[in-house]
Amino acid sequence: MQQAEVTQLIQHTFGMAPTAVERMAFGHTSVTYKADVEDRQVIVRTNASPSAFSRTEANLATLRKLDLPVPRLIASDLSLSRFDAAYLILESIPGRDLRFELEGMTRQQQHVLATQLVGFQGGSGRYLSGRATATLRWGRMDRQPRGSRSSSPSSVT
Repeated sequence: MQQAEVTQLIQHTFGMAPTAVERMAFGHTSVTYKADVEDRQVIVRTNASPSAFSRTEANLATLRKLDLPVPRLIASDLSLSRFDAAYLILESIPGRDLRFELEGMTRQQQHVLATQLVGFQGGSGRYLSGRATATLRWGRMDRQPRGSRSSSPSSVT
């Protein structure tokens, strides 16, 4: 979905045009946008394949029950009847993406974080339906130059 279509989608959903729409540089397999609507910011995730979002609402509810900070789903349409892509509109939650914080963390902070993530993943695995996989690439702890790859990334799946 292109930016102009996202603007139309927001207009249709909220009854007003967004004041700003920006494509985000990441979004896994989705094309993701950040948009300002009135006094709030929303995230619009789009995907040509509705199956990409088939379990998202249930999984967000499960993660919320585990007291994890997850966004609230505002609107969704997986039918492809209104637009050429399935979409989710989510509230934007405060904070920075973890990928931007890892580089500045100490080895001890990274260890604590990894332990917490594995614990969350283990707890959520009992409740989430379907098969979900997430990979975290920690890289080497000796602060490789940006762009270089670690020969042994750690994964949480």
